[in-house]
Amino acid sequence: MKRLILPILCMMLTVSLSAQVGDQINYQAVVRNMNGDPLRDQTITIRLSIREGAPEGPIVFQETRKVTTNRFGMVNIAIGSEGATNVTGTLSAINWSNGMARYLQVEIDPGGGNKLSDMGTGRLQSVPYAMYAGKANPTGVAGGDLAGYYPNPAISKLKGVALSDIQPVAGQVLKYDGTQWKPGDIPASNSFSLPFSSVNNTTPGLLTLTNNGSGEAFLGVNASVQPNVSAITGSITATNAGAMSAGIKGIHNGSGAEGMGIWGQHAGSGVGVYGSSPKGFGLKGESTEGNGVYGGSSTGVGVLGTSTEGTAGLFDISNPNSYNDALFASNSGYGNGITAVAIMGNGVFGIANDMGGAGVFGVNNAGGEAVVGRGFSNSAAAITGRNDGSYAGVRGANAANSGTGVLAQANVDGASNGNALVASLEGPAAGNTAVFQANGANVARIDHTGKGFFNGGTQIGGADVAELFEVSGVRSSYEPGDVLVISKNSDRKMEKSSKPYSLLVAGVYATKPGVMLTEQNAEQDKLQYMVPMGVIGVIPTKVCLEGGPIERGDLLVTSSTPGVAMKADIRKLKPGQSLGKALQEFNGKGTGLINVLVSIK
Repeated sequence: MKRLILPILCMMLTVSLSAQVGDQINYQAVVRNMNGDPLRDQTITIRLSIREGAPEGPIVFQETRKVTTNRFGMVNIAIGSEGATNVTGTLSAINWSNGMARYLQVEIDPGGGNKLSDMGTGRLQSVPYAMYAGKANPTGVAGGDLAGYYPNPAISKLKGVALSDIQPVAGQVLKYDGTQWKPGDIPASNSFSLPFSSVNNTTPGLLTLTNNGSGEAFLGVNASVQPNVSAITGSITATNAGAMSAGIKGIHNGSGAEGMGIWGQHAGSGVGVYGSSPKGFGLKGESTEGNGVYGGSSTGVGVLGTSTEGTAGLFDISNPNSYNDALFASNSGYGNGITAVAIMGNGVFGIANDMGGAGVFGVNNAGGEAVVGRGFSNSAAAITGRNDGSYAGVRGANAANSGTGVLAQANVDGASNGNALVASLEGPAAGNTAVFQANGANVARIDHTGKGFFNGGTQIGGADVAELFEVSGVRSSYEPGDVLVISKNSDRKMEKSSKPYSLLVAGVYATKPGVMLTEQNAEQDKLQYMVPMGVIGVIPTKVCLEGGPIERGDLLVTSSTPGVAMKADIRKLKPGQSLGKALQEFNGKGTGLINVLVSIK
């Protein structure tokens, strides 16, 4: 490897600072080898350290960079700029004004690695100390309205007009005499002694102040922190004061929409305007065509009404021929038009005294729900309709084609085991649980015993008629398609067939019965421990080839395989042994499952 030499004499070092650069020092050097030849276009590692007080003094700033020399072997570095690594300290934190010398130590690895060699340490001259100049106080001759020298100039003018050298005395003010500012006395005619009180009896006002400018005609200020103080107080002292008399009256003669007769303002969270009356109106506003009272707030409540025992807010239209709303609420955002909360009573209570009106009427013009009730109770409904007359408690009507009068839903939002519709008949008296009408005439009903009556017949899904039976053994050992026979060990029980040509054959474990029969209560949960046995209809049935290949139309009987049917031999068949007729062919291995028209014969 070539040896590297970087004598101080070979280093062209310039250090500068400008307002555009900020806290940075420009460093420039030519890197040469031992022969004095520049190292051209070579990436090197250079570490620059600023030491304080002496060449071996403490390091107050240090940074490491990888730079590439140009074709002349020259490198240009802005010390303190971005791109450095292993940075210690900042240039802006160095106290350049403490009078201590600063030294720059240079270390280089010509291979661009981390094996740094010390190239020497040289003292920084005055150029970097420009960083201190930007923070220094002004010096020299003062200008403008100031006279003397910095750092202690004196005020000699005011707005370019000279100040007099006359010494003022207590009570004087600064006056402009046309040439200069000088102290002077306040004329006696302008004095006003406080406190001031006067009594008179006159129709015109006792005090009139007119300001043709934009300031206040009269300003009352009170700096006290005591309670119940006021900046301005107006009082009617007569106990039998006349109608429409006012303690304070504000008049605005503008004919436009801007301005206020009285404006009250509070800088904190208090009340801008407060009105109080033991029996009358605390605050009353009237208007012939505009708003009687207007309340507005950016983030708080526009109008707040509160009462200890009375009504907090009362809205009334006394004209019986009016079609306007007594209360109109509008919200342009995502909040509610009206929110009503009651701790003990009703959130909203609506009363209508006309046949054509509604106690509560909701309209949604955007395709959403007109009225929504939401509750969190396990015993009360979100919406309840009660009619103490003979008509409906709740009525749902739809006036559009293909609409729905009443829609009942359950298991929404991830719920389970709910009931979409419950019809309940209360009390011991007879009645109907449900009545269905078309054009006012009954077409179907379910009476109080659960019996259904259908004028036009019934149409149901499923392909067979089944009845629920208890089974011998473990319920879980039975599955759809099993051929079942009557158990001889217990009454009204079934078991899997196990012998060929059994006269006890009764049906097949039904897959999807259209009608399910039972002697038990159809609403009791113990039905889940019974097996639905299809006795007539099309039922998927287990079969085997014990009696030979099965073709469509073949009669089927029990086989020696438990729960499995086979093709019957007509010559052996006796009454009561036939399970039904095959609707599909079977010629496979083991046990298969085919549709069978079950009909025990």
